[in-house]
Amino acid sequence: LVALAVLVVSAALHSQMVIRPVIALAQATQNITRGVLDKPIPTEGLGEVEMLARNLEGMRLALKEAHEQRLDFEKELGERVRERTRQVEQLMSQIISIQEEERRRLARELHDETAQTLATVLVNLQAAQQVPDKDKAQELVARALAQQAQVLTDIRRIISALRPAALDDLGLVSALRAYAEERLVA
Repeated sequence: LVALAVLVVSAALHSQMVIRPVIALAQATQNITRGVLDKPIPTEGLGEVEMLARNLEGMRLALKEAHEQRLDFEKELGERVRERTRQVEQLMSQIISIQEEERRRLARELHDETAQTLATVLVNLQAAQQVPDKDKAQELVARALAQQAQVLTDIRRIISALRPAALDDLGLVSALRAYAEERLVA
């Protein structure tokens, strides 16, 4: 009876030695499944259980390293995105400034040249209507027509500067080449 009791106690202790590491491995796999990679897996046990525990620990360490590398990569990627966003914002700001400057230049050019010439044409035509001398009236009309032709030339030049016809006819590369040749020859 004593031998049987010792055998039962011995079997219970032995089964605990086998079951305890298996339960620890089961809990460790649950931790890994939940993403808890900081808790080391106990590598105690007998035979295959110990080998399984060591393999799982190696997998946990590899997963942890891969996770840390991914976090580092995401951080670096986020920094790059922020930098590129900042650069795009700067470029957009420069583009807007350039557009505004071009609008001011165009408005100034239209006011200083075209509008002034048109005002002079109008004055000459009104004066031609009121001059009784036919030769003087024709001279004023001729002057107004010359000024009107100049206005038309100025407007065509401005339109060409805004959107060269060569862009539509030749495409961007050929239009740029033609523009460079025209400007560099002079």
